[in-house]
Parts: sequence; structure tokens; C-alpha cells
Amino acid sequence: MQVLSSNTISDALLVSIPRLASILPPDILEALIAARDRETHERAKIVLDQLVLNAQIANEDHVPICQDTGTAVSYTHLTLPTKLE
Repeated sequence: MQVLSSNTISDALLVSIPRLASILPPDILEALIAARDRETHERAKIVLDQLVLNAQIANEDHVPICQDTGTAVSYTHLTLPTKLE
């Protein structure tokens, strides 16, 4: 039986949550850039450009992409048999 400590889960979340809040997946960033490059309306292009810039700043400075990120919810799925301590 695998034994997993609650500290292991807590430590993993402490590392993961800031990364999830500050790093946009590459395919999403590429889609934003592509949408910005295709956009013909100037205001929409400016908004998309700001989204791309925010994502780049968040990644470089390790800050949340959006300051209004809400509440983090985490679900942990354990394989059987696993004992949680």
C-alpha cells in the first residue's frame, strides 16, 4: 500500500498554485497572439495585445496573470490502495 502524507500534498499545492496563476499554457498564449494578429478592429487588437502582454509579464515576474483570480479549488485523486496520513 502506498502511504502519502498530507504534507506532501500541501507542499505540492504550494508550488503548483502560484505557477498555475502566473503561467499561461503555450497553446493558449499562441492562440491569443494569433487572434491579435488576425484582428482587424483596432480596439479589439489593443485588448488582445494587452492580454498577451499581461501573460508575458506574469510569466517573467511570477505574478498572477489576473489580479482577480478568485478562490483556488483543488481536487486530489488517489490511486488505490493509498493511505493518507
